[in-house]
Amino acid sequence: MSNPATRTVPAYVPEALAASNVGTWRTGQTVQHYITDETAAALFGLDPEQAAEGVPLLNYSRAVHPADRAVFHEKIDRVTEYGGLFVIEYRTMPRAGALRWVLARGRYERDPLTGEMQGRGILIDITESKLDGHVEDRALFIKPHTHKHPLDRAADLAVETRQAIDQVGGHEGQALRHAIDALLWLLGRTLARRNGRRPS
Repeated sequence: MSNPATRTVPAYVPEALAASNVGTWRTGQTVQHYITDETAAALFGLDPEQAAEGVPLLNYSRAVHPADRAVFHEKIDRVTEYGGLFVIEYRTMPRAGALRWVLARGRYERDPLTGEMQGRGILIDITESKLDGHVEDRALFIKPHTHKHPLDRAADLAVETRQAIDQVGGHEGQALRHAIDALLWLLGRTLARRNGRRPS
């Protein structure tokens, strides 16, 4: 008989994430190699099948707006060296004439066995809120405040929890991954709504 916990979150979670313009990412072979879902890949104009297999960070950075690219690399280099939680907002150009605003949240930490830095997080398309007249509110890289909003703390902890759960095997690990993915989806929707867009 199947474990009821594995049925807690049905297969609609990836579709729900996409419908809410919330994508997911994680490091692949190294911190210079990233694996993203279809929604995240679209924000960078990448082939979804290749992105699912993993492509170099350079492929993503090429789509970052030229005015944001230097600081993008500076901050990514820093967090991949020292680890920790981060929040980044920047623009991408997935194709000629297209401009998207992205809010990225994630966490990097070293694998206790290999010593390799690993990261995982979510990407939220906040373009609609920017086009609604909030472009002047753009902050390339938002530094954490001492007193974070409860939603921000929850998102950070959820990303950290997802990384820890990745190390759990068997049916228990699978059930926990389903549950935390559903939580990340809900948090992504709520954060997107707070940033001014109405997720479908």
